[in-house]
Amino acid sequence: MNVHQVKFLTKNHALKLKPLLKEAIGHTDIKQFFDEWQDLLYYDKGLLFFAIKDRKIIGLLAFLIVPDVHDVYKKKLTLVEIHWYILKEFRNSICALKLFRIAEKIAKEKKISSIIFNCHPDNKKLAKIYRRRGFKKTNIQYLKEF
Repeated sequence: MNVHQVKFLTKNHALKLKPLLKEAIGHTDIKQFFDEWQDLLYYDKGLLFFAIKDRKIIGLLAFLIVPDVHDVYKKKLTLVEIHWYILKEFRNSICALKLFRIAEKIAKEKKISSIIFNCHPDNKKLAKIYRRRGFKKTNIQYLKEF
């Protein structure tokens, strides 16, 4: 399994994503997804990662890059997760760990001060994964500062 950061979203990427997007977020309007991410990636305001196994996209991790809300001078940046999905048959695989590692590596390279993941209060398994990776709970979000 490989994880790829998408620096420029092509229509081919978007079409390959359609089944995953439908299952993950109920998003079937590929044109809208393509248009939104094209701008975010072009203006360096978003990060998009795909996990691929046997030429099939099995996972997706998408972030917005926003000013850190705790920084009064707005010089620090935060990654805020907006889409995080792994196909059910791959959830107990190395896929999630690889996506975490890539996100953390990119955050450090871009000198981003923190990453925020959202987690439903009933999702105890995901909350445990976040804590093991060094995130701390802040309401329904898990935050890791660098």
